Amino acid sequence: TITEGHALQTKPGEFDEEIFLGLDFVLHEARKRGLKLILAMADNWYPVGGVDWFVKHSPTATRHADFFTDETSISLFLATHETLANRVNAYTGVRYKDDPTIMAWNLANEPRCQGCDPSVMQAWIERTCAAFKEHAPNHLVGIGTEGFYGKASGFMEFNPGLGGSDWATREGQDFLRNAATECVDYVGVHVWPDDWNFPGTAFQRRFIEQRIAATRDSMPGGPKPFVLEEFGKTVRAGETNENALNAESGRTTPTRVEYFESAYAVSEAAAREGDVSGTLFWHFYDRGVGPGKYGVRSNDDAFRVVEKHARAMNAIAGVPESCAVSNEA
Repeated sequence: TITEGHALQTKPGEFDEEIFLGLDFVLHEARKRGLKLILAMADNWYPVGGVDWFVKHSPTATRHADFFTDETSISLFLATHETLANRVNAYTGVRYKDDPTIMAWNLANEPRCQGCDPSVMQAWIERTCAAFKEHAPNHLVGIGTEGFYGKASGFMEFNPGLGGSDWATREGQDFLRNAATECVDYVGVHVWPDDWNFPGTAFQRRFIEQRIAATRDSMPGGPKPFVLEEFGKTVRAGETNENALNAESGRTTPTRVEYFESAYAVSEAAAREGDVSGTLFWHFYDRGVGPGKYGVRSNDDAFRVVEKHARAMNAIAGVPESCAVSNEA
């Protein structure tokens, strides 16, 4: 959790049992429905459960970038994962590391080491990934990065950066080198046209298409499964046209629909060629909750696009269209 007052780890080595029970419950309910989850171990952007929390609790770290090199921060981070991996679910009696409901772990959500040489994050990826595999050998590992290229990659032109800005090259990532790490099991990317100041769907499409092609054709050691792990489109309260109500009292969000349809068109075409394994959007809200600037509710027009895409991907993969709920208590 990234919410103030609801931290899973309150102090180094001390965990809130009530929050842990909530995670137990989520895994239990997902298990009953045959759903698979990806758990992200830290977040780049939020202080609760994030990179800066680990830095704060290290006497030898002072800044965000220290998370990737400071021995105390790294040790605390790895100990946190080990604690989760060995947690016994109160509802199922299954240790997390033995639960097939957890498909994968993300090392972190969008880790960035601003101003660092790419070798710094690469060393961190290799070390933490190996530790995650030791703690939970039956689970997959993904990195959680957006997918930026480093300066020596030869692919800088495919980074975000208006007016020739090279900001994305200075975030410590190097897409292909990072993803090619031996113990990383699949390739994931995140694309945010709003946050990166790219209006229209053309940049989003180009970003996704290029990362798919690079994973297929240029990955050292050969291609890996590719997942469009995060994408979305903001809708703000003051945007009257985006917030018009549909017949289900949800929002029409026509611009968001356009972005979702574009991302899904690229993904489905690549999936038919065996180059994309799955997609995830950011993010789902129950009716009456949120929705925040990125939230999609089940009665929004954008969710109809999600449902249509899910059916298409299921057909491509040859899997059932819905998840049967078991009678497991």
